[in-house]
Amino acid sequence: MDKPTPRLNQTKFHRPGHASLTYVATPTYGETLAQVMDEAYWAHVAAELKAGYKIEVMPEGLPYYAELLVVHAEPTRAVVKLLNYVDLVNEAKAPVTAEILQEVAVGAKYKAERRGKWFRVLRISDQEVMKTGFVTMAESLAWARENLKVEA
Repeated sequence: MDKPTPRLNQTKFHRPGHASLTYVATPTYGETLAQVMDEAYWAHVAAELKAGYKIEVMPEGLPYYAELLVVHAEPTRAVVKLLNYVDLVNEAKAPVTAEILQEVAVGAKYKAERRGKWFRVLRISDQEVMKTGFVTMAESLAWARENLKVEA
């Protein structure tokens, strides 16, 4: 017999500012991430840190950006774990993404388009909305193929 799934108590659910802080560290230009990750690096500020605090690392000149999580802190040392790291000097090119379509012709008489929050299928001749409320363009095109018997 499986145990029932526990439920989070309201006293353990709160805004991040209630239990956590985010600090910004600006190391001197040339200090590497490996140096920043060393427990001794935080010796002069460790007394201000607590487990669960975050540290944004933005060195002078911004050769990189890192987000750290404090997992343990004592008066003269802190243990941090890397959450995110971006090399801003040798950064890889952003991936090529497909074009985000606002409207697509559905045969010669209809079109599927984004209108506000939803996608809809519209008859072009009189601007009559055939159906609306689709979450994605693909859903609206599938509906048009099935119900209007046209190819998108």
